[in-house]
Amino acid sequence: MSECQVMLGVVDPDWSDKFNTLKSGSPDAFDWVQKEIEEAFRLNHIVVPVLLSGADRLRQDDLPAPLVRLASLQYLRFDYRNVRQDSIYMAEQLARVSPSIENRCVAKLRRSSGFRSFLLALGKGLGREQRAEALPTSHV
Repeated sequence: MSECQVMLGVVDPDWSDKFNTLKSGSPDAFDWVQKEIEEAFRLNHIVVPVLLSGADRLRQDDLPAPLVRLASLQYLRFDYRNVRQDSIYMAEQLARVSPSIENRCVAKLRRSSGFRSFLLALGKGLGREQRAEALPTSHV
């Protein structure tokens, strides 16, 4: 996480339901994803919730206290029926907030298809030396 510039938090339709168990304080309540998001916040990295098909916007009441901030962040949507279009849009938006994601990665993604290609192009475009700035002012 310390080398991450932008963290994508992939949210499926049942994502916030698991926090009901975590809120109860059960011994099995440790969650690595939550800890990684908390660390990203601590390091002032950009965190972008990515709402998968069928996922509603995050609500503060559904999240544990350390993650409440997620509900107020700009988010992106990723629909399984629009994999190519949504992947390109996400790459373009991330390139806007993190200059180390180069335009050629977005162009390469346009020539390929699928979310895996998006992640590969994104990973190749992120450099460790540059710092991401701010999230775009609009969301999908």
